[in-house]
Amino acid sequence: MNKNYKRGKFPSLEYVNNAVDSEYFILVSSAGCIENEKERSDGTGKGYLLLFLEKGMLSVTLRDEECIINGGQAIIFSPDSFYEVKDICTSCTSVYYYVSFMGTATGQLLDHASLTTDALIDISGGLADSFKKLFKDFEEYSESRDIAMFDILAPSHLLEMIAEIKARSSEIVYKYPLSSRIAGSVEYMKRNYNIPLCVEEIALKHNFSPSYFRKQFKRATGLSPLEYLTELRIGHACQMLLWERSGIEEVAQSCGFQSLSYFGKIFKRKTGQSPTEYKKNNVKT
Repeated sequence: MNKNYKRGKFPSLEYVNNAVDSEYFILVSSAGCIENEKERSDGTGKGYLLLFLEKGMLSVTLRDEECIINGGQAIIFSPDSFYEVKDICTSCTSVYYYVSFMGTATGQLLDHASLTTDALIDISGGLADSFKKLFKDFEEYSESRDIAMFDILAPSHLLEMIAEIKARSSEIVYKYPLSSRIAGSVEYMKRNYNIPLCVEEIALKHNFSPSYFRKQFKRATGLSPLEYLTELRIGHACQMLLWERSGIEEVAQSCGFQSLSYFGKIFKRKTGQSPTEYKKNNVKT
């Protein structure tokens, strides 16, 4: 069930900064919990929007670039950015929370916490409890019709969430521009070519859907991810055959090939020679 706590505008928080007449220091304008939202939803706003995915998997499109958000990750959308969100988890029901906020101090708040907008943030421990505190206060003070008190408390909950993100962030995964994520996937393959890898695993690790990853990787490198990985492995295999006293099977396994026959087939396709022929013809005694 989806819960949305929205108001066009909460009353003024001028008490925080009396020098401001028509602007807000920190204003929480909406918040909610979305569960099992299979239809693609979109949004844009004048303020920032913090989205935290408690569990599941979401596809987020921002500036025509798609990104995958996994459970335990958050993103802060910058003002006036248009984004689309869709639940793509097939094994469970995705649950995510959001809070929209604005005001004269919000930019300084995020800068002070060293948080970058439009970037994925891995959070250890999550933020669900902080959101639930916000919702609990909203229900309590709306029922007592003391909504002005909630307007005072709401920014404090937001500050608590920002502080938690700052304290719990285990890794910030910067995802824009697109080239940085592709570069990250290339470096990942270079470091891990010697172990079994699949394109789907690499894509999700770098917050791509597999189909979008294949398309963007080839656009950036001229090769498909599998073609690039194969070229990388064969290149290392050639070096091992030339400079190390390793058997063919050991070379194959050291370069990420689990099948000796498949290694031989791919090696000959790429070099025109079998591994044995390549070693015999190129190693000088």
